[in-house]
Amino acid sequence: METTYIIVYVDDTFIFSNSQANIDTVITSIGEHYEVTLDREATSFLGLHLAHNTGGTVTITQPKLLAKLFFLVPTAQGSLQTTAPALIAHTDPTNQPADHYAYLRLLGILLYLTKSRPDIMAAVSFAGTRSSNPTDRDLRDLYYVVEYIRATQDMGHILQVYHPRTTYLLRSRRIISPTFRQ
Repeated sequence: METTYIIVYVDDTFIFSNSQANIDTVITSIGEHYEVTLDREATSFLGLHLAHNTGGTVTITQPKLLAKLFFLVPTAQGSLQTTAPALIAHTDPTNQPADHYAYLRLLGILLYLTKSRPDIMAAVSFAGTRSSNPTDRDLRDLYYVVEYIRATQDMGHILQVYHPRTTYLLRSRRIISPTFRQ
């Protein structure tokens, strides 16, 4: 069974298919109405870096966003954390308000980073519930997430075909470190 997927975002289009004839047909149809520039092996899309691996897998990371994040928070705000963050409800006895702009800016970057790092999604989502009135403790919790990312920046999504024509699975795993155990 031939399967073709088309992803369109403004003027960027991805075509995935198990049939080269289907890809050629779509490109020809689009080319009749628009100027088409082809990149046979796409390496980025909307800030996501796509690394094509042997075996047909694709690793999805966000290195430019990591660089921006580490520029924004340049020094370790504590020791490097290798345990996935899981923010829990807490009360800050001092209840000192944090710099609201700094908190929201950092939170926004972390929210966008969850596209390639689902391991931080719960912590960042919870941090979003504190965005209307963040305290210094809440900001420190975000710094913890940043330090975890700094210590595990070699992680990303792996898009892997489990059944050659129908099933795709996104999963997160360390992509560089040989010591990681799944």
